[in-house]
Amino acid sequence: MYTKENLVGILLSLPKLEINVIPDDSTRIGYRVRLRATFRGGSEMLQAIQRTLLQYDIESRYRDEEHKSRPRPILAVTGKKNLNPLCELVPDNLPDIRNEWGNFKEAVDLFDRNMQHTLTGLERIIELKSE
Repeated sequence: MYTKENLVGILLSLPKLEINVIPDDSTRIGYRVRLRATFRGGSEMLQAIQRTLLQYDIESRYRDEEHKSRPRPILAVTGKKNLNPLCELVPDNLPDIRNEWGNFKEAVDLFDRNMQHTLTGLERIIELKSE
């Protein structure tokens, strides 16, 4: 298990933050937005991150093998109820390595308010993805 300070450092340096906009005919606007934070690394480290995230009521999914062409462990955090507290753990005044957290936090906020179902919200999410 990691301390909160260690977890903040891990969140600023390790995860890949993904904003995916996928065509989907079953939705009214024709697209589906998926947000997730993925961690890649050693099995023991990812399981320790997962246990630490559970202390903050953040559920994550650990898999020993991402898929056949990438047989390495992966930990993924998805869903509104998990991404909001994850974003709250990351302070706004600290820069991250890839400068992704600002855009990701805004996308999570739009997603939380269900703005991805509107044209203006979807356009903003696409802008955030391209930045």
